[in-house]
Amino acid sequence: MSVSIIGTVRLNICTILVRCLYYNDDYLEFLVKIVWRIDQPVKMIDFGCGYGYLGLKLL
Repeated sequence: MSVSIIGTVRLNICTILVRCLYYNDDYLEFLVKIVWRIDQPVKMIDFGCGYGYLGLKLL
């Protein structure tokens, strides 16, 4: 395997782990309802290096 393929595989595995661990529906519900105490629609911006996955999950 070339170095770029190994880096791509590592990045994809990390992305999958982050999405499974931190962006699962139960955890997001906990953050919104308990931690952030959001009970009505709010305006938000998803600043990140990607496709706006967290923003889409919160919609």
